[in-house]
Amino acid sequence: MTAEAPKRNPGRVFALSLASVALVTPLAVHLFFPVIPEVKTAFELSHAGAQLAFSVSLFGMAFATLVYGSLSDRYGRRPVLLSGLALFLVGSALSAVAQTPELLVLGRLIQALGAGCGLPLVRAIARDAYRADQLVKAIAYLTMFGTLGPMLSPTIAGVLIDTLGWRSTFVFAVLAGGAIALVAYIQLYETHPAASRTPSTESVAQSYAALFGRLRFNAFVLQSGFTTGAFMVMATAAASLMTELLQRPATEFGLYFALFPLGFATGSLISTRVAMRLSTETMVFAGSVLALAAVSGQAFVLLSGIVVPLAFFIPGFFLTLAQGIAMPYGQAAAMAEIPRYAGTAAGIGVFMQHLCAAVFAQLYGLYADGTPGPMVAIALLSAVLCLVTGTIPLVLKRSGGRAV
Repeated sequence: MTAEAPKRNPGRVFALSLASVALVTPLAVHLFFPVIPEVKTAFELSHAGAQLAFSVSLFGMAFATLVYGSLSDRYGRRPVLLSGLALFLVGSALSAVAQTPELLVLGRLIQALGAGCGLPLVRAIARDAYRADQLVKAIAYLTMFGTLGPMLSPTIAGVLIDTLGWRSTFVFAVLAGGAIALVAYIQLYETHPAASRTPSTESVAQSYAALFGRLRFNAFVLQSGFTTGAFMVMATAAASLMTELLQRPATEFGLYFALFPLGFATGSLISTRVAMRLSTETMVFAGSVLALAAVSGQAFVLLSGIVVPLAFFIPGFFLTLAQGIAMPYGQAAAMAEIPRYAGTAAGIGVFMQHLCAAVFAQLYGLYADGTPGPMVAIALLSAVLCLVTGTIPLVLKRSGGRAV
């Protein structure tokens, strides 16, 4: 096995530039939440049809993350990152000018394929640049900064929709994405030198087989996937129910939506404060328990007939709080399973998040009936699966399995 390159102090400018790349994902995902009802009306689509323009981006992003992670292990982080950012700009521009739902879906898919470079490469670059004792804290701080995107994107989108129309959200994505790409080009150096890269004699299939052959690795990436699935069901359902059932404007949804990323930022802050004090397994399990509690609490309130905006967003705050607590630990542990496959592991981790988000969001789209019932059922399913997978690492540790 090739020895890892020594770490050097990345500095604050590098850290901020890296964090800005994480904002590409909310520009492709969260910015679109308030757009879904507008697209449904503009193109006279069913709810499932409008949801497809959202879900296809998650599916595309999910599979793209696998490619980016593996390519970056083999060819380096920087060229792969810059290629993804360029693709994001092309897709955003195409979405802005789309005159048919088919062209919009194509633009969204290209945009998502490009945005797929963001999270896996941010995590892989952080893993390259920071020492092991700094990594959980670095990932937590990066995700805290990254919550600015989810926090601001729906509000920005709501204001743009109410003033300039839904197409202006994609124009904003082009401008913001261009600025991020420029910063990355100027400030982010290559952190994965040739000596540390995956040998050309090792196939991508070998790296996947090695990682998926580890139960602990699978548990960590699935746990983050199922929590993300529960979040995505809550978020997409809230967007539709706020505008259609409660007759609230898109701007109001954007303001309430800030509770979701605020919860994630709070959870990430907690992770930085307890970094290395509690075990990975304990933190992931605690986040899983809190996620199920949040979804169960929401189910009780909504099924009791209390259908008000805060019934969607206060439980959402605690669900994303749970994500922020568990995710930095789980992702760091997943990348540490086989160090030379860190980029591939990061890609698989983000793949599971986007895949579960797409599956559960589209499942909600198929069963949505204008009431909170389908959201409650599907979010509960995802949260239960989250707790099951989040318990596995703790069980393995107590039974003598290896712990990080």
